[in-house]
Amino acid sequence: MLYIPEIKAEFLLNMFFPEKNDDWAVYCDGTFYRNYNADVLNVFPEINEIHVSRDSVLSLMPEGMIGGENLLRMGDRQNQWEKLHARLNMLRSFFCPIDTILFRENLKVEREMTRILEDRLNIVLRELFDINLNKIENPLVKNYAKLLPFVEMIRGDYGKLCSLLSTMIQQPVRMDKRHYSIEESNECSIMWLVMMVEKNDMDEDSLQEFFALMQPLEDFLREWFIPFCVKFSIEVEGVSEESYADYNARIK
Repeated sequence: MLYIPEIKAEFLLNMFFPEKNDDWAVYCDGTFYRNYNADVLNVFPEINEIHVSRDSVLSLMPEGMIGGENLLRMGDRQNQWEKLHARLNMLRSFFCPIDTILFRENLKVEREMTRILEDRLNIVLRELFDINLNKIENPLVKNYAKLLPFVEMIRGDYGKLCSLLSTMIQQPVRMDKRHYSIEESNECSIMWLVMMVEKNDMDEDSLQEFFALMQPLEDFLREWFIPFCVKFSIEVEGVSEESYADYNARIK
């Protein structure tokens, strides 16, 4: 028995029995008497049946469908009560399919709301940034993409971006600020930001795998989190610029 006050039956069924779709038959017992009463009275998952305390559609019908106002004031009251109770059960059975249809529709809405809430980040990224998380294969890019709703607060915060990268790859990363210019003098230069990964124990194969992982991330950070006027790169400490140039030439 899912006796949990203040939580509606649709939510509980969606949580505990997600594999069951539109198979539930609902019986509205009409015993809901206060705002924090439990909605679910009993559940029989083996036969896909649930009893709830809420009122049936029957409660919206005129009272004359069940009996007259003075029905229990005359004659054999016990006999009249039994007839009244039998008529009530018959009408409840008659309206049970309607209650079930309405309940199943509510259950569909609950499932859709749950799906949207679980996928809300992907929806925001898809609608506002035209990015689908499910199509991003690089795990580092996917993690940084989840920060796009906060891009205005993070863009240009090099220390935070550096700390995030260090946490994600579980390696020390330091930030170097250099000057980049096509001339020998730095008088007309722009800032060159380098995230230097302190990872010196990589062989040639490991280095190539690392570059393959970092290159998409470098492009993604440059597009979304690094100001346009800043040159940006991710490098490995102890690896020469010639090695980067050789690798980039091979992947292109």
